[in-house]
Amino acid sequence: MKRRIYELMRRMKLIGLADGVLLIHNIFKNYDVNKQFRRSHTNIAIPPYRLAYDAYGSCNFLDFYNSGQQFAIKLDEIIRKYTNKRLTICEWGCGPARILPHFLTIDNGIEELIGTDYNEETINWCKEKYPSINFICNKLTPPWNFLLIPLMFYFASLSSRTYQKLNIMPGVMKLSGC
Repeated sequence: MKRRIYELMRRMKLIGLADGVLLIHNIFKNYDVNKQFRRSHTNIAIPPYRLAYDAYGSCNFLDFYNSGQQFAIKLDEIIRKYTNKRLTICEWGCGPARILPHFLTIDNGIEELIGTDYNEETINWCKEKYPSINFICNKLTPPWNFLLIPLMFYFASLSSRTYQKLNIMPGVMKLSGC
């Protein structure tokens, strides 16, 4: 049923309007949580609503922050099971930097952080907010040239629904040179 409604809306060119309505609904739904989060986390860069919603389908900044932090910690634990060498970490599809900034607070010997995304507006926002991370705008295909960097940990950010569909653990990972 949902698929039929979606197909109909697409044919009628109403998808953009529907996304706008859902965005506004999401902003109001998370208003109190976001207000509290902003008050208690004044030093955290919060993406504009539109960028957050486009990347994650939600404007709940508490979830945005906590899930990014938990993912970074778990990813670091996985990396350290295999190596203690200084690595470059590249996230393909970083969106408005939900995960990468948390590596700045983990004392793990990371040499360089790289984030790539196809959305130029998102990359420009990330560059402004996190100048110590290298953000690059890419096409919809992976930036394969990064795989040539030795000692690089490479992962792609996918939605939890995509993980479930692909039946893989969170993160598509590749360790090179270890």
